[in-house]
Amino acid sequence: MTLIEFFDANAMHMLVPVFSLTPAKVIMIYDKRQYRQSRLEYFEKAMKRRLPRLTCDYININLHHVGDIQALMESISAEENGDNIYINLTGASELMSAAGFYVGRLKNMTAVYLNRKDRSIIRVEDLSILAKAAELTLDEYLECLGARQLNNSHMMPKKEMHKSILRMADFTFSHLNEWHALQLYVAVNTSTHGNDLYIPNVCVYKDRRYNVEPLIREFVYNRFLSKNHDGSYRFTSPQAKSYMGIFGIWLELYVYLNLSRHYKDVHFGVVIDWMKQDGRETVDNEIDVVVMRHSEPVLISCKMRKPDPDDVYEIKSLAYTLGGPIGKGVIATTFPVRSTYDNPHDIGVRMEMMNVGLIEVSDFKEKDPEKVLKEAILPDPFRGHWSMQ
Repeated sequence: MTLIEFFDANAMHMLVPVFSLTPAKVIMIYDKRQYRQSRLEYFEKAMKRRLPRLTCDYININLHHVGDIQALMESISAEENGDNIYINLTGASELMSAAGFYVGRLKNMTAVYLNRKDRSIIRVEDLSILAKAAELTLDEYLECLGARQLNNSHMMPKKEMHKSILRMADFTFSHLNEWHALQLYVAVNTSTHGNDLYIPNVCVYKDRRYNVEPLIREFVYNRFLSKNHDGSYRFTSPQAKSYMGIFGIWLELYVYLNLSRHYKDVHFGVVIDWMKQDGRETVDNEIDVVVMRHSEPVLISCKMRKPDPDDVYEIKSLAYTLGGPIGKGVIATTFPVRSTYDNPHDIGVRMEMMNVGLIEVSDFKEKDPEKVLKEAILPDPFRGHWSMQ
């Protein structure tokens, strides 16, 4: 099979039909006034991650001239011997779709498109389903952008620690000031005391003293700390030591582990190295959690505090860089943002204006992970409230 694609730089539009139909050859038609050939080469690399024997051709044409498009399609039909040629119309412009479909019918080509709602590849002629839509991985998606995923910024949690991590996260959410005080003490003293550490029952945060004894007991109960005979404590693993030195890690882990119950391609502590089209590297960016949902990345920024405007602009910018105008950014927080709905000047309104989604930690107790994420990435995450105004 040969698949013709009108290049539009959307990873889902270009790759999903290829991975779903598994052609032997892909012909990408593009206009060099819109895209450099290097962009197409990124897509070819992404396709060959899964289909290493795939053949790819690039053909430059003026995509604003219907006659040129028709002539090219006829030429391809003659060269490829007609019958087993498919045309992907997903994301193509009106001119491309019209010319491609017209010539395709004349030359017995099969026009198809990706139905995103039903996640299937549809034959245009009779609207029948040809194949179930394949799912893109994060690495395949990044390859199309000329980007790559570097090593995780945090140590990945071992499976046997998952339940303990979720219990510990829940406890820290209800003891944020105490955790601030304890984490600050641990971070300052760990480097000088190795794996053994004396921890007082009272620690200081912002000039206030907090009783951290219940928090310490919880860390011991969940096997992040063990108590020595001399009264000191020892970290039970490198992960335990790492997690107890980072204040916001518990929300990141909580979101990651909960979403992993439903989604297969979930990433934690992601560091992405962006590459410009001129080949020069940009500044590395860290994203707390990334979920591939139906072949599209959802970026989640985790805040164990009230989000501020800079947080909203940051995740919106990263989502645009990764996903373009339809990029999806979400803020997960321990702060009850929905309680601010009645204040038009508070952060909830700004998130709505910027189309940034919201997850509150309590959402995972009330809904399944799929529903939590789906509601967070609606075009208007506060639809239920603002529709009443």
